[in-house]
Amino acid sequence: MLNATALHVYWQILAYCSLLFTACMLCHGELYLVRPPAGFLTTFYLMVSIGGALGGIFVSLVAPVIFNGYWEFFVGLAMTIALLLTILRPSLRAEAQREAKQSQVKQENLSSRARFIFTVFALVTVMLAIVSTYFSGALFSKRNFYGVIRVQGLIPDGANEPAYLMSHGITVHGLQFIDPELRSLPTTYYVHESGAGLAILNHPKYDSDEPMRVGLLGLGVGTLVTYARPGDEYRLYEINPVVTDLAAGQGGYFYFLRDSPADVVTILGDARVSLERELDDGHPQNFDVLVLDTFSSDSIPVHLVTKEAFSLYLSHLAPDGIIAAHITNLHLDLQPVLWGLAQHHGLRMARVEYEGDLNGGYASHWILLARDPALLQNPDIRERFVDMRGYSTDIRLWTDDYSNLFQILK
Repeated sequence: MLNATALHVYWQILAYCSLLFTACMLCHGELYLVRPPAGFLTTFYLMVSIGGALGGIFVSLVAPVIFNGYWEFFVGLAMTIALLLTILRPSLRAEAQREAKQSQVKQENLSSRARFIFTVFALVTVMLAIVSTYFSGALFSKRNFYGVIRVQGLIPDGANEPAYLMSHGITVHGLQFIDPELRSLPTTYYVHESGAGLAILNHPKYDSDEPMRVGLLGLGVGTLVTYARPGDEYRLYEINPVVTDLAAGQGGYFYFLRDSPADVVTILGDARVSLERELDDGHPQNFDVLVLDTFSSDSIPVHLVTKEAFSLYLSHLAPDGIIAAHITNLHLDLQPVLWGLAQHHGLRMARVEYEGDLNGGYASHWILLARDPALLQNPDIRERFVDMRGYSTDIRLWTDDYSNLFQILK
């Protein structure tokens, strides 16, 4: 269960829902069994409410400060197991059978159980706080509203040089080799043969002296700016401030943005809101290439892959522009969604796949979209095409009012 890549998402959903159901049945059942006589029910319900408030405060305010991961799940699980152990202890079971006749025994039994469960809570909380701080193996780890961002030092599979890697949960946000001679090498999902790399390198403007305008939704470590030339403008839209700080050089891990010869502008906030604001202000960006790199995590921002969102993207896209959507995902297949969007907006669509390499390049899946079919006929791009002749889908067009993740589960 901890290795999410080893178990199909359906089994994960079943396991977690079963765990939640049994834990709630156990806790609510015990709460019912320890209810006091009617004369004390007001105090009883007050204590239940206070307990819920304290739990909410711990999860919302305390846990993000003392944990660098979502360890409160394990704290709650440990307390549930501790509660179960107090039920299974033979001595306590014998005492429970005498509770109806001996109120003092009942009080002592409840006090003993409460002390045991609270002790487990304190010990597990302290242990996980220490583990997450000192033994996580991460060089940098920070948790905020958007999740947990970690930076690790490693040697990529098949490579010989060490690199820094940024991850968000189990989703890799990019890596950069530490050696200054290799720092400008595009890696992970953004190598030259990837969909985004091909879209930029084979755009008609790339081999000319005319500057390019490239937009990127989802910053990561900023790998794609390695394709920039002097005079180019790269606008990077990112919602997580921890990501923007690391990509800008905080901690000295990543230098893609610092080393770029282009005019790099980072816009913090929800990408769709930022693009809508720019359009309302009368500043369409006229992107030559717009990269959508927000769909590779387990929880995709659906509002960025709807009919209305693509209408916004096209308003910011130059007539000879290309949209490159990164759809590498462990559990979701976004190809039918993008197919429907392409059909609705009259766009030509191509799928590009890369098998990965031993130099930090990851296997990736990309969808390229363009108004002009000729933009996708470059020989270098066609070489990576997936044959989609005859492909169709009956999935309903996604809009701001309708989406269905169950239809695209792998």
